[in-house]
Amino acid sequence: MTLEVSSPVPYREAREPKFGNRMVYLHVEKPQAPLTVNVRFTVTRKAVEVLGKPGITAENPVPKDALESEEVRRLLEPDKKVPIGGRYGQIAHEVTAGKTTSLDQVHAIFDHVVATMQYDYKKESPKYAQGDVAFVCDYKKGNCSDLHSYIISLARSLHIPAVLEFGFPLTGIPVPDPLPKEGTIGGYHCWTWFRDPTQGWVPLDASDARRWLDSGKPEVRDYLFGNLVLARSAVVMSCGRDITLDPPQKAGPLNYFIYPYAEADGKPVEAKWELSFRRKEAASAAAASPAPQAQATSSSPVSSSAGAAAALADPARQDLQQQIDELRRLVEEQRQEIAQLRQQVGPLPAPPAKPPTIPTVASRERVSVYGFLRLDTIWDSGATNNSQTPFFVQSPSSPNVTRAGNSVLTLHPRLTRLGLNFAAPPDTLKGYNITGKFEMDWQNGSGLTPESRPLLRIRHAYLQLQRGASSLLLGQTWDIISPLYPSPNDDTLMWNAGNLGDRRPQIRYAYDPTTSPFNLAFGVGLASAVDNQDLDTNGIRDGEDSGLPNVQMRLGWKSRTASAGVWGHYAWETATKMVAGQGSFPGYSIGLDLLWQPTARWDLRGELWTGQNLSDFRGGIGQGVNPTTGLPIRSSGGWVEAGFQPTRLYRIALGYTLDSPNVRDIPAGGRTRNDAIYLANRWRIGGNTSVGLNYLFWTTQYKGLATGTDHRLDAFVQHDF
Repeated sequence: MTLEVSSPVPYREAREPKFGNRMVYLHVEKPQAPLTVNVRFTVTRKAVEVLGKPGITAENPVPKDALESEEVRRLLEPDKKVPIGGRYGQIAHEVTAGKTTSLDQVHAIFDHVVATMQYDYKKESPKYAQGDVAFVCDYKKGNCSDLHSYIISLARSLHIPAVLEFGFPLTGIPVPDPLPKEGTIGGYHCWTWFRDPTQGWVPLDASDARRWLDSGKPEVRDYLFGNLVLARSAVVMSCGRDITLDPPQKAGPLNYFIYPYAEADGKPVEAKWELSFRRKEAASAAAASPAPQAQATSSSPVSSSAGAAAALADPARQDLQQQIDELRRLVEEQRQEIAQLRQQVGPLPAPPAKPPTIPTVASRERVSVYGFLRLDTIWDSGATNNSQTPFFVQSPSSPNVTRAGNSVLTLHPRLTRLGLNFAAPPDTLKGYNITGKFEMDWQNGSGLTPESRPLLRIRHAYLQLQRGASSLLLGQTWDIISPLYPSPNDDTLMWNAGNLGDRRPQIRYAYDPTTSPFNLAFGVGLASAVDNQDLDTNGIRDGEDSGLPNVQMRLGWKSRTASAGVWGHYAWETATKMVAGQGSFPGYSIGLDLLWQPTARWDLRGELWTGQNLSDFRGGIGQGVNPTTGLPIRSSGGWVEAGFQPTRLYRIALGYTLDSPNVRDIPAGGRTRNDAIYLANRWRIGGNTSVGLNYLFWTTQYKGLATGTDHRLDAFVQHDF
C-alpha cells in the first residue's frame, strides 16, 4: 500500500498498541480556520475464500505477533458494550447445542442471528450503530456493528476468539454489474473474524447475509459464512473496539475507530470527512457479482490500518469545489430576485387565523416482530385427558374411556406464535435499559373449543429494567424455578409428568454478573395463577385469599460447558371456610437443574425436585390438596434427557420423565404415578423451516383403577420468522 498525506501543518504517523491500528496525528495550537488534510492511498484488493472452495484453507491473515497467547486472550475478553457469559453464555449454549467444533458453533450462531434479527434500514434504533449487545439482544434489529457485536459476544462466551473489522465498501446491496470505476463512499461497513483451530481465522458477514436475504438472494447468505463479497468489504481501515489513540485522547476510548476523530480543549469536536475511490482496472464479473463465486477482501482481524483519515483525490475535490461555487452563485441570484419582487408587491396580508392545535410527539419506542407458524398432527393409541394439552393418560376404568385402545387423532395450528419485543428510548430512565415482551399463541380453551376458532392466549407480557448485571422484571413470564424443559410435547412440556414450572404474573429481581460464574434470581408471583384452586368455592383463588404472593428463588452457576442451579418456592393458600377441618394449605418445592455439554454434539440435561401442594406449579400430577382429608399432597419427580446432534441440521434426544405423588396422600381414584419415555427428532429442512417427529410411551397409574397407557406420535412442521 502506498500512502500520501497532504497537510498544511506537521503530522506524524502513529500506531495504537491494542490492535496495531495505524493513524495520522496532527496537533494545532489555536487554530484560526478549518484545517483540511488530504490522504491518498493506493491498495491492491485481494480475495479470500476461506470456506468458499474445496481445499482452500485460511492463509492466516493475522500478523504473527497477534497470534501470541496474550493477543488471543484479548479477543476472548469482554468489551465495554460487548459482555460475555451470563445471559449471553446461556444463549450461546442453547443456539449451539450439539455442535462439536468451533466452526460449527459459530456457524450456528451465524444462522441464529440471520434468522432472528433484522437490518435497520431506516436507522430507527435508539442505539443504532453503537454495537450495544445488551440492547441488540432484546431489540433484534440494527446495522452491521450491532449484529456482529452480538455474534462476537456469543462466540467469546464459548471461548472462541472473535473480533470486529471495519472498512469502506465500494457499493451497496445489490452490487451493480459492472462495478463502478469511480464514486463516493457514504459510510463504513464491518464484519467479523473468528479463530478456528483447524481453519485458522475465518470471516463472516451476518449483516450482509440478512440484507441479501431481503434482496431475494438467499444463495449469498450461505456464502458469507467463511467468505466476503469483495465489492462490499473492499478496503480495511481499522479493527477492534475500545480504542485508545496515540497519543491518548482525553475523552476516553473510542467505541470504534473508523472515521476521523478530533478534540479541542480535551473535548470531542466534529471532524467532517469525504471519501471517494477510483479503480485503476475494471472489475471482473466475478468480482462484481453477488453470487457465491464472488470474491472477498483479504484482510487481517488484527491488522494494520491506514487510520480513519479521509481520502479524496485532488481532481475530484477540484470538481466538487466548482459545483459548490456554481450553487452559491445561483442562490445569490435567486435571493436578489426575491428581494426585488417583494419591493414591487409590497407587504403581504396576514394569513387567516387557524384554530389552535394540540401538539403531538411521535413515539420513539421501537418494536420488532418475531414468531413462527406451526402445524401439529398427533396420534394417541390411548385416551389422554386432552388430545392437544395432555397431562396424563386416562384409566381404562374411567367412564370417559369407552374401550381399551381407543385411538385419537388431532390436527391443529394452535402452537403458532406471535411476539413483539419492545425497547424504550435510551433516555427514558437514565442509566437503565428498558425493554419488554408481548407474546401470544392460540393454545387456549377446552378440547371442545371449535378448532376453526381457537382462543388467543397471552404467553408473556412484561417490562424489564436493566442496569449492568442487575435487572428488574414486572409482568408475566416463566417461573424462576425449574428453568429447563424436555424436548418433546411442546403443548404441555411434560407438565404434571415430571417437569415443574409455568408462566405467571410476577415481580423478579436478577443479578447475573459477567465477572462471576454465579447468578441469582428472586421474585414474588401470583399464587393459584395456574391451577385456579378454590377449595372453599367462594369465587376467589385460595392463593389470593391468603393475601400473600408465592416466593421463588434460584442460585445458579455456569461455566463454558455446563450450568447448574438450586431453587425452590413457598406459597400460602387459605380458605375462608374449613375444608375437611383445614383452613391453610401451604405449598413448597426444592429442586436442582443441570445442563452439561461435554462436546458440541452431546448434551445432558435434567431436573430433580420434591415438595407438596404443587398443582399450581404443574406437580403432583395436577393434584395439590386431598379434598377428603384437607391435607397437601406430597410429590417427588424430575426428568433426564440425553441429546445428540450428528449434523447442524438434525438433533435427536432420548429422555425419561416422572411425577410420583405419595400414595398415602392420594384419595381413592386419584393418580399415583405419571411417567414417560420419549424420543424426540427435529430436522431443519432449509432456511427457517424445520420438521419434527416425537414419540412417547406414557403410563399413568391410579389408586384403585387400572393403569392408563398411551403410545403418542406428534409430527409437526414449523417456520420461524
